[in-house]
Amino acid sequence: VVGENVTVNLTANAAVAVEKETATGGGSDGSVTVSSGDNNVTSQVSVSTSDALQSAISAIEDDSSQQIKLSADITATSAITIPANKTVVLDLNGCAYTNESGDAITNNGTLTLLNGTITALNAVVRNGGNAKLTVSSGTYTSTGNIAFTIAVGATGSQIEIKGGTVKALESCVATLKEVSTSTINISGGTFTSIDNSVISDNGSR
Repeated sequence: VVGENVTVNLTANAAVAVEKETATGGGSDGSVTVSSGDNNVTSQVSVSTSDALQSAISAIEDDSSQQIKLSADITATSAITIPANKTVVLDLNGCAYTNESGDAITNNGTLTLLNGTITALNAVVRNGGNAKLTVSSGTYTSTGNIAFTIAVGATGSQIEIKGGTVKALESCVATLKEVSTSTINISGGTFTSIDNSVISDNGSR
């Protein structure tokens, strides 16, 4: 199914637990700080625009973590970028995040997605080298391409899907050219692709 040095592991009937959060305060800018059950994530910021989301991500110190929650539906025109050495837990909070012009998210760090909907023309998440993506729950759709992809030339990239619904015109999960020593782990979820296999390797061998 996949190319050289790319591993896919499928595990059936795996359960995913999402711990509850408790609000502890509020800010004049509309942000809310809450406690979280996620390891190494101690605070939460709420955002309602794509610019605010990118600003919250950019403000994370290197080798630090931040939980970010959407407080409204968002329509974006450019991809959100997770830099290397930053960890983001993105709680979509039942909201819809849409980018009809390209990729929704470029991930070069560590990203967890849960609890909402992301729709993109191209990739929902394009995972770079040494990046880690975890999908815990939610609905993710690529209307014109691949939903979750390991980018061209990426090394050491990881995608783990524990649950949720993934839909794509092409593959739901795929590697691109010259990908090596990368891993795709799938332990839950529902996958629907229209014009290609659900999981595919489009790279050289």
